[in-house]
Amino acid sequence: MNITMLRHKLLLLCASFFVMQVRAAPGAVISIDSCYARSAIHYPLSKQYRMLTQSGNWQLDQAAKGYLPQLLLAGQATHQSAVTQLPVDIPNLHIPTLDKTQYRVYGEVSQSLTGFHTVGTQRDLIRDNTEMELQKNRVELYKVKDRVNNLYFGVLLTDAQLAQNALYKQDILAGLDKANTAFEAGTILKSDVDQLKVELLKADQKNTELRANRVAYLGMLSELTGLVLDTDTRLIVPAAPATTATEITRPELKLYELQHAYLRRQEQSVNDKLLPNLSLFLQSGLGRPGLNMLDNQTKAYYIGGVRLNWTFSNYYTAGKEKKLLRLNRDMTEVQKETFLMNTRISRQQYNAEIMKLEQMLAGDEQIIALREDILVQFKAQLTYGTTTVTDYITQANAADQARQLYQLHNLQLTLAKYNYKNISGE
Repeated sequence: MNITMLRHKLLLLCASFFVMQVRAAPGAVISIDSCYARSAIHYPLSKQYRMLTQSGNWQLDQAAKGYLPQLLLAGQATHQSAVTQLPVDIPNLHIPTLDKTQYRVYGEVSQSLTGFHTVGTQRDLIRDNTEMELQKNRVELYKVKDRVNNLYFGVLLTDAQLAQNALYKQDILAGLDKANTAFEAGTILKSDVDQLKVELLKADQKNTELRANRVAYLGMLSELTGLVLDTDTRLIVPAAPATTATEITRPELKLYELQHAYLRRQEQSVNDKLLPNLSLFLQSGLGRPGLNMLDNQTKAYYIGGVRLNWTFSNYYTAGKEKKLLRLNRDMTEVQKETFLMNTRISRQQYNAEIMKLEQMLAGDEQIIALREDILVQFKAQLTYGTTTVTDYITQANAADQARQLYQLHNLQLTLAKYNYKNISGE
């Protein structure tokens, strides 16, 4: 192992160690973009990217060996029952008789001329296949964004519910203070005061439930990103992205293009099989007899030239192979069209949801303003005993519900815009 490779492996080891040890500091502030980046590194499938690249490089190196001359070392020794002899004797001419035991040891160097073309096609196939597998990896990693969105906005929604629950508790505590004053004045019963205390306990229970949900969401987000998130970690509410994407640029489209190109390259490979194999060769060795069949002595020899091999059996299957490849290309095109149609439908759904939520938010703001005014009036009436505790609790719940719906719709709008952005491939 050379120094460069050793340094490279040490750097990879240190980087891997750093990735596994990333922790969010207590009370850290995390953004959705940092979660995207961390999940792309931490997700186990990301490790496959490096492996695919390395595998492709190894295959290219292996295929490049086809450019090199082919070496052959061979030998044989035989004993035969008869040898060639002239059937007549020629006066004053001695023709030696060959030995029945013969042997030959030789080496051969051959260089395929056709291989300069066919090996190039094979290497192109390996490159196309490697890039196709890498793109499949990118497609799967891109899908992780949807999971990050759901978990990240799940935490944000829980945070919003916790904040609204705290406001609701404040309303109940304010009402309880007014109710105690009215009870001391004898304008309401103790059971009315107890009703408010029950609502306060319910708010505490809801707070416990929401915090448990938050811990669960943070745990799943931590597992997905590799960040160790604690209960003090705060997630930034992202600004809603502009939904201006007009084109679909999802990584799946690039994958379909690569699959189409790979199938075309395979068709070229089928044509290459039909070519004659033309090569140069040089053979040298020792044999008895040598090239001179009338010399019974061990002799060195060499022979060189051009060799042509043409396998016609490939013509039997080439036609069907090409038809199958064209059929696969057509199937890939159908898959692409199906994907585009489904994506356009999803974009229309998200676009309709975005328009709906924008209209609902405008109404939510008006409802909250009216509900809070009504609650203030009921709070004053509770002091003087001109309204019941039940009515006050009803109005407090209505105001709380209005605020929760506003927060819910606001986060749903942001999430819908992020989903629209992701499904478009931005």
